Amino acid sequence: MFLNILASLLKLIILGSKLFLMDS
Repeated sequence: MFLNILASLLKLIILGSKLFLMDS
């Protein structure tokens, strides 16, 4: 359970950073 939550959070952070970098 806990590992799944961490994995999903990491995925969201990576996707968000990619979108942020693409915008700038």
